[in-house]
Amino acid sequence: MRFAVATFALLAACSGDDEARVQIVLDVPSDDASGALLGDLDALEFRVSDGQDVRASRLYPLEDGLPDRLELADVPSGDLLFHLSGFASNAEVAYGRTCRIAVAEGDEPIEPLRLYFARAGSFRESAPPVEPERALGLMFTDERGSAVVAGGAGRVVELFDPRVGAFDELGEMAISRSGGAVAVRDDGTAIIAGGVDGEGVPVKKVEEIVTSSGEPIRQIGPDEQPAVEKAGLAMVALPDRSILLAGGRTAAGFIVPDLEVLEAGDDQFRTAGALAIERERHTASVGLGGVVYLIGGLTPDEAGGVDVATGTIELYRPQDQSVRTLVAELAVPRFGHTATVLDDGRILVVGGLTTDPICAAPPCAVEEVELFDPIVGETRMVDDIPGGIRDHTATSIAGGRVLITGGTDSDGELRSDAFLFDPEVEALVPTRSLARPRAEHTATELCDGTVLLVGGVSGDGTPLPAERYNPASRAIP
Repeated sequence: MRFAVATFALLAACSGDDEARVQIVLDVPSDDASGALLGDLDALEFRVSDGQDVRASRLYPLEDGLPDRLELADVPSGDLLFHLSGFASNAEVAYGRTCRIAVAEGDEPIEPLRLYFARAGSFRESAPPVEPERALGLMFTDERGSAVVAGGAGRVVELFDPRVGAFDELGEMAISRSGGAVAVRDDGTAIIAGGVDGEGVPVKKVEEIVTSSGEPIRQIGPDEQPAVEKAGLAMVALPDRSILLAGGRTAAGFIVPDLEVLEAGDDQFRTAGALAIERERHTASVGLGGVVYLIGGLTPDEAGGVDVATGTIELYRPQDQSVRTLVAELAVPRFGHTATVLDDGRILVVGGLTTDPICAAPPCAVEEVELFDPIVGETRMVDDIPGGIRDHTATSIAGGRVLITGGTDSDGELRSDAFLFDPEVEALVPTRSLARPRAEHTATELCDGTVLLVGGVSGDGTPLPAERYNPASRAIP
């Protein structure tokens, strides 16, 4: 259960005498609400920013309790963010901010803004999803900063809007799928392909999700597209809004090197060359200049007659559809890993499985965290996660850091720990644990800077609640 505390902010626009009235609704998780959060605070700081600089702020001591109204003077008009920090003994212990809102001069009240206010750097249970039993699903953030959740269980697609603080059904996909791939264009629209249905058969349909459309979920192209009838494929959106699909395992069990492209405005994938080697459960990442890096994966070993992990990296150039293998390789060959592009173009590679004999019964969860630098043309190990990690998530958050959550270790035990990777010092820093251990879940950053976790498998087989991670204010402009 959760509850909201309403408070009002009276904002005076700096360029005139008109006042813009904004209602802020505090959304406080129940485990922070029963006196443990608000009752511990010495002061609140209310401020507004334009996403880069603080434009106005005011500190409220709490000797006499929570104020009836928060006020800020000299607030500019424009697209703004409203922040609230809670302090105890001069340390920030709680934080929250709104999604971006357009504020103009005038005395008309603005639609109430929801501000998720919780312990800084913590995970807390969120509102219940429509479909709580998702595993190996898909999730992305749309153009408004809401989370779209699909796959992993049934056909229902749902939307979590942080402005409302609840999940709602968006519609249904044409077919249920798990383990598929999603590619999100820069306008927040998404293409979903690949994966398997409830019978374990690779899905042949391609679907598009446009949350702002009157038909938010629609199948595109023919009922059967052989190019996408694969598991373990990688897919990514290119700068020109086309979608690249690479590799995967066919219904017949063969790992393939195929490259296919869905051009903007087209309705089906078409051949665009081939990788140097066959890959599945690899990653595809768009780097500087719009090129794509295909990293790792599982590939056939003709000499041994088995599939083995690879550490090779291939570069795909959309301009001429050329492919070349780079000299740089991962120190630990792996598949089922995550690859997260950092702000400076480097790619963080975390976890996955390796067939190398580093444990008694390979494949083993990988401990080593590696960083691929395309400009220098090399990879290097930067840290490790003891016990190894797979079936986790790695999410870019404000401030250029990466949040790594959950997963499974080499012993098959679910992980409840989480880490932040700081690119400036190239190190992992443990953060607070998840409310519940989970793996095969999904995660995405919302427009208010929080990270939403949905679904996954639990230790006792029961459905998992959604969780939200709340960064400290220093990570959010």
